[in-house]
Amino acid sequence: MLSREQILQKGFFETPVLVSGMRRKHTFMVRVKPSAEGPIPVLETSPRVPDRELLRIANSVSLPVTNGKTTVFPIGTSDIDFVNLI
Repeated sequence: MLSREQILQKGFFETPVLVSGMRRKHTFMVRVKPSAEGPIPVLETSPRVPDRELLRIANSVSLPVTNGKTTVFPIGTSDIDFVNLI
């Protein structure tokens, strides 16, 4: 598993995701999302991913994950924790 710094430097992250009972490999791209505290890096994917899997990925890489209109943060964090990572 790549660390948060390696993912930000590389610009993308690939991981298997469980969707509709099937495990598939999805690529998450690093994007900059504006927030009230300042710009934050998020991992974004275009295929629909269940919220449960988004939370699992966010906790494993310690970065927020977004899919469509849903943004999931690791447990115990908010957008202010990621402002200085860019």
